[in-house]
Amino acid sequence: FAGGFRPLFVSALAAGEGTSGVVSSALAWLQNASNEQPRFSPSVYFALLAVVMLCSLAAFHALRCASFALAERMAPSSDQPSADADDRPLAGAPPAMVGAGCDG
Repeated sequence: FAGGFRPLFVSALAAGEGTSGVVSSALAWLQNASNEQPRFSPSVYFALLAVVMLCSLAAFHALRCASFALAERMAPSSDQPSADADDRPLAGAPPAMVGAGCDG
């Protein structure tokens, strides 16, 4: 999926993946799990992680469906056909070509 964008955006994706690890580590540190009395329950910890995952899901959906993201996608290379070439719209393609699950 990320290969369909310019290298600048792939670098941003890698930075975001690293940041997600920092967020979960920071939550574990705030939890102070080494003490007998944690600061918040495991349910709160996992709810906070679920919020992070929902944000990731929303960002993924935006990258698949939003017109501003569609304009940044690269056309698939004709010399190296890929299995998902039909799923990747060309830059500047109309929103109808974005794919299933998008509301145009």
